[in-house]
Amino acid sequence: MTLCVVWRPKGGVIQVAADSRVSFGSDAADVAVKVTALPMRLYHATPHGSDELRLAYERILGLAVVGSLPTTYIAKELLQGVLGSLQFAEGIADISMNGVARVVATVFRSVSRDVCRAIFERGRGQLILVGHCLEHRTGRAFLLSVETTSGKVDVEISELLTSNNYAFFGSGASAATALHAANPDSPGYRIVRAVCDDPAVPSVGGNIQFGILDSEDFRVMGIRDYRVNSHLKEIYTAFYMAGVELYGGQNLLGDSGFAVRSAFLNAFEADILSLMNQGYAVVNSDAHW
Repeated sequence: MTLCVVWRPKGGVIQVAADSRVSFGSDAADVAVKVTALPMRLYHATPHGSDELRLAYERILGLAVVGSLPTTYIAKELLQGVLGSLQFAEGIADISMNGVARVVATVFRSVSRDVCRAIFERGRGQLILVGHCLEHRTGRAFLLSVETTSGKVDVEISELLTSNNYAFFGSGASAATALHAANPDSPGYRIVRAVCDDPAVPSVGGNIQFGILDSEDFRVMGIRDYRVNSHLKEIYTAFYMAGVELYGGQNLLGDSGFAVRSAFLNAFEADILSLMNQGYAVVNSDAHW
């Protein structure tokens, strides 16, 4: 299950945050990649008898997934190939984000029908598509939802953030909505973190995933987060990407000589400093907790 928050601060750009939990019956693992970058390349139509490809536009879109892991994972993998090599007929194809959302919906619909045929309602999922619109020259976000009616599977498309600056999806949406109502200016990643820490919402958990529509392209960023042991008055901090710890008590890539090059959002620095001022010690490992 999932919590995904899409928001646009006043005067700001579209941002996306999600948890990392994937459920397997009564068990769960906090390793699901839910916020990804999706390269899109639009090529001019090729004249008859020519094999020359001329690139017209190139953008990086954002994609967040909610619901059925098989459906959304397969759709995400297919979209990598489809959107990475699209040709369009000028004056006929709609290259706005509306048109791109319809292309994504076509792929999503095809996958959903096959998966739902096999596992029924458990194949239902949602995709959140974020990108800079080539026609309107602004950031836009769309929700694509699998709907099953009278045995038929279809995908509905709706634009987000047209009247509200925040939107919440997944099993943690109710809890997130309540937190937002209590503190309307709280950024989405703080809301996700709070729900992840709420024992009343066990379907949401793990570390935060974050992406931002930076200028014309969507960027997935790592995030520095922390955990607290109030009994021992200790803090453990680490850097995470896609919910997985990269740097902290251990290096994900070990002593291979390689490192992951990424920008990290230092979203909770004030929280960490506040705890340190209260006498909490920063430790290199939380294994003894």
